[in-house]
Amino acid sequence: MLGVTFSAAVGTAGWWGARALGEHMDAAVIATQATQAATMGDMMHDALRGDVFQALMYGQMGDTAGLSQAQKDAKEHGDGFVARVHDLQGLPLDKALQMKVEALAPVVARYAAAGQDIAQLAAQDHKAAQDKLPAFIALFKELETAQETVVEGIETAAKQSDEEGKAARSKTEWLLAGFTLAGAALLFTASLLVTRYLMQTLGAEPHTVRKLLRRVTDGDLGVAVRVAPSDQDSVVASLAAMVGQLRQTVANVRDNADSVANASAEVSAGSSDLSNRTQDQAAALERSASALEQLSSTVSHNAAQASQLAQGASSVADHGGAVVSQLVSTMQDIHRSSQKIAEIISVIDGIAFQTNILALNAAVEAARAGEQGRGFAVVAGEVRNLAQRSAEAAKEIKSLITSSVERVTMGAEQADQAGSTMKSIVQAIAQVTDVIGEISSASREQTAGIAQVTDAVTQMDQGTQSNAALVEQTAAAAESLRNQADYLARAVATFKLDAALTR
Repeated sequence: MLGVTFSAAVGTAGWWGARALGEHMDAAVIATQATQAATMGDMMHDALRGDVFQALMYGQMGDTAGLSQAQKDAKEHGDGFVARVHDLQGLPLDKALQMKVEALAPVVARYAAAGQDIAQLAAQDHKAAQDKLPAFIALFKELETAQETVVEGIETAAKQSDEEGKAARSKTEWLLAGFTLAGAALLFTASLLVTRYLMQTLGAEPHTVRKLLRRVTDGDLGVAVRVAPSDQDSVVASLAAMVGQLRQTVANVRDNADSVANASAEVSAGSSDLSNRTQDQAAALERSASALEQLSSTVSHNAAQASQLAQGASSVADHGGAVVSQLVSTMQDIHRSSQKIAEIISVIDGIAFQTNILALNAAVEAARAGEQGRGFAVVAGEVRNLAQRSAEAAKEIKSLITSSVERVTMGAEQADQAGSTMKSIVQAIAQVTDVIGEISSASREQTAGIAQVTDAVTQMDQGTQSNAALVEQTAAAAESLRNQADYLARAVATFKLDAALTR
C-alpha cells in the first residue's frame, strides 16, 4: 500500500512536471517555427529586391536569358515570401503578435506583386518598369519596418517561453526531490515489514532456500527438506512436496524411458528385417514380371510363327494337290493316247497282213504268167518282204506300246492314288491349320492373360515397393523414437534419486 501511495505521488509530480515541460516544448517549437518563417521571409524580401534590380539591368542590356532567369527568381521568391507569411498566420501565436502578422500579410502581398510586375514589365517597357521602381523601394522600406516589429515580437515570445520553461523545470525538480525523500522513508519501513513477511513465507533463511533450490536445479532429488510444524504453508513446505512428487515422477519417467528405448530398439530391428524381406520380395516380383513379359513375348512370337507356318504348309499342300491333279489328268491323257496308238498299230498290223496276202497273190499270179510275170514276181517278193518286216515291226511296236500302256495304266492308277492321298494330306493339313489357328487364338488369349498377370505382378511390385518405403519410414521413426528415448533416459539420468527408487 505504501508503495502504491508513493508511486502515485511520484507519478503525480512527474505528470505535472511533464505537462509543464510539454507546454514549454510546444511553445519553444512554435517560437522556432515562427523564427524560421520570419528568417526565410526576410531572406526572400531581400532576394526579391535583388531580382527586380537584375531584371531592370538585363532588360536594359537586352540579355534575354538573364532577364528570363530574373523573372523566374522574382516569381519564386515572391511566392515563397507570401507562403512564409501564410505559415506565420497558421501558427498559434499570442494575440498581439498575431495582429502584427495579420497587418504584415497584405504589405507582403503588395510587395511581391509589385516586384513580379516590374520584372515582367522590364522585358516589354523598360522605362515604365523604371518608373515603378520608387514605389517598390517605398514598399521595401515599409515592409522592412513591419518585419522588424514581427521579429521583435517573435523573439520576445521565445524569451518568455524559455523563462517559463526554466521555472517549470525548477519547480518539478523540487517536487521530485521532496517526494523522493518521503518515498525513501516509506520504502525503508516497508522493507522491514516485507523482510519479516518473507521470512514467514519462505519458512527458512533465504540462503538455506537458495541452497536447496540450487541442489534441486542440479538434479539432486535426494535432498532432505526439513519443514517445521508451523511452516506447513511456507515455500520450504511447498518445495518439499514438489521434490517428493518430482522424485516419484522422475523415477517413473526413467522406467518408462528404458521400456520405450527397449521397445523402440525391437521395433527398429523388426522394421529393418521386414524392410530387407520386403526389398527381397520386391526384387523377386520384378524378376517375375520380367520373366512374364519374356514369356508373353515368346508365346506371342510362337503363335504368330505357328500361324505363318500353318498357312505356308496349307498353301504348299494346296499347290501340291493342284500339281498332282494336273499329273493325274496328264497320265489319263497319256493313257488315252497310248490306247489310240495301240489301235493305230493294230491297223498297221492289219494293213501289213493284208499287204502280205496281196504279195502272195501277186507272186502266184506272176508264176502263172511265166516269163512275163518274172519282174512282177520280184516286186511282189520285195513287197512281201516289206510287209513281213512291217508286220514284225508292228508286232514289236505293239509289244512296246502294250508294255507302255500297261505302265501308263499303272502310272495313272498310282497318280489317282497319289491324288487321293494328296487330297487326304491337304484335308489333314487344313485340319492341322485349323488346330494351329485355334492354338494361336488360345496363345493370344494366354498372352492377354499373361499380360494381366504381368500387370497384377507389376501392381504387386509397386505395392511392395510402397510397403518397403513405408517400412523404411517406420524404421526411421522407430530409430528416431529410440534416439529420443535414449535422450530422455540421459536427461532423466541427470537427476539423483534415493537408492530405494532406483531399484
